[in-house]
Amino acid sequence: MIIYYLLACLLLGFSAQAQSGTLHVVTSLDPLEAKEYLKQFQAETKIAVTTIRLSAGEVVARLKAEKNNPTQSVWFGGPSLDYIAAADEKLLEPYSSAATQKIPEKFRDAKGYWTGIYFGSLGFITYKPFLVKKGLQPPLSWEDLLLPVYKNEIAVALPYTSGTGFTLYAGLVQLMGEDGALQYWKKLDKNMRHYTKSGSGPVLETALGEVGAGVAFSQDIWRKATSRGFPVSVSYPKEGTPYEIGGVAIIKGAKEKEAAQKFIDWMVSLRGQNLMHKWGRYPILPGAKTPKGLGGPTDLKLIDMNPALGLKRNLLLTRWRQTIKK
Repeated sequence: MIIYYLLACLLLGFSAQAQSGTLHVVTSLDPLEAKEYLKQFQAETKIAVTTIRLSAGEVVARLKAEKNNPTQSVWFGGPSLDYIAAADEKLLEPYSSAATQKIPEKFRDAKGYWTGIYFGSLGFITYKPFLVKKGLQPPLSWEDLLLPVYKNEIAVALPYTSGTGFTLYAGLVQLMGEDGALQYWKKLDKNMRHYTKSGSGPVLETALGEVGAGVAFSQDIWRKATSRGFPVSVSYPKEGTPYEIGGVAIIKGAKEKEAAQKFIDWMVSLRGQNLMHKWGRYPILPGAKTPKGLGGPTDLKLIDMNPALGLKRNLLLTRWRQTIKK
């Protein structure tokens, strides 16, 4: 009887959740960070939220697999290049409102398929004891990562599972050309300890001295390493560094479309945007609080990322995998 009672309660719970119109969100942000935004949104709007965490590349793959019956309604966080690819494959639903129109045009899709919510740049993270032991300065060029001293000492994210990894690859393509980027990566691969599934994976590995160096978004380095006192150095390539415009979008076929629209409006509002500085992110909305001690879009030499690279995502990744054999 107890088992039947518990089962009945569980089913009733599922039924109540379904009736309440719970908003289903897939996020490419760190789970703890995403939880803070979603908790505040839920408190202010009284809309229940449930979330799963997937890297941006995994989100695109999942949206393709669930194209005819999506289980999620909002995609929250991750580089705009992946959103551009998803929109091109008709996996996203356009949405524009008075709130999203406050975001500068260059940080949102003209047709409303995605809206930018933060800026982030890639940077090098190195383990200071490793630098001291090897008599090195922090890397200041992409070529520095190819030095023999870094053999078996580098971690980066896979381009096909991680938005961070794809942003890195796309930036190198923009900087060096596709052939040049692949030749560079073949050399980089010889110095790799291993590849991570998540873009923030190399941060903690470097902070703990498991590898000597990694490439990651500066907000992840700040949040998971420098702000916690780990002995790491942060530097940027003199040739230019790739960057992301982190996005948010409604998934095509979303079952909670009205709640999804409210979430996007809230995320681009001053209330939502003012939460981002605590996580080392530069918010997109003019006038929102910005993080201290972290380079912003006007402080760094950036690679002029072509949005069309997002449209070539599948072709670029296919050739990368054929060349690098990973």
